[in-house]
Amino acid sequence: MIRCRKLKVGAREVFTGHLWVSAFAEYAATLFFVFAVSGSSLRWEGTPSSLKISLAAGLASSLVTQAFRWVCKPLVHANPCVSFAAFLSGDTGLVAMAIYIVVQCFGAITGVALLRVMSPEHARGILGATIPASGTSSLQAVGTEAVLTLFLVLAVLATLDAVKYDPHARLDVSVAVGLATIVCYLIAVPLTGAGLNPARSLGPAVLSKMWESHWVYWCGPMVGAGVAGILYNTLLHSRSAWQRTDTYDSEESSLKP
Repeated sequence: MIRCRKLKVGAREVFTGHLWVSAFAEYAATLFFVFAVSGSSLRWEGTPSSLKISLAAGLASSLVTQAFRWVCKPLVHANPCVSFAAFLSGDTGLVAMAIYIVVQCFGAITGVALLRVMSPEHARGILGATIPASGTSSLQAVGTEAVLTLFLVLAVLATLDAVKYDPHARLDVSVAVGLATIVCYLIAVPLTGAGLNPARSLGPAVLSKMWESHWVYWCGPMVGAGVAGILYNTLLHSRSAWQRTDTYDSEESSLKP
């Protein structure tokens, strides 16, 4: 028998300080992540390599995961896809998801705006905007973004469970998220520029006014994240964790004012 976590609205969270502190952390984490990824895409000496961009993305995601681990419990998202999947898997409420996605988008725009101010004009290029590679169709780009986001989000959701139910897992969480990000970026950069995060694509698009195929970087990743959230909630969720879910949720609720 398939057992699923119940989806929650979480309207009462609006009146708690924890939600807004977490929202600020999401803003700051996304700002830094997008700043780092777009910064690695600047054209100092020609086109940046896929390895350079992938390492920047992986290290930045690992850093923000570690930096905000005590603020955003169980894990900072810094990605609308992760917030959406966390809602579908029962980890995040609907209201919190909506707030997180909005602040993540603003954080991404702020990060690229800072990069634009700090970088010389000759190196800016398109500020790391994501566009499909020459010869890659829109359908192929959507498929690539969907599949790789699916894998990335599944890895993050598994990490969420590890953080919630294994008190010793925190030491390895940031490494796991960083490695998953590097692998997915190494595959995606040559094909699509590696969105895998709608906020990461939105920031450069706004500042560079490069809207070509921008819809790809919302449709593909969000579809992949949706499938990941549903799969994880119905089939892949840790079975041993079910015995502790109610205990964890009740303890978490008791900590909120």
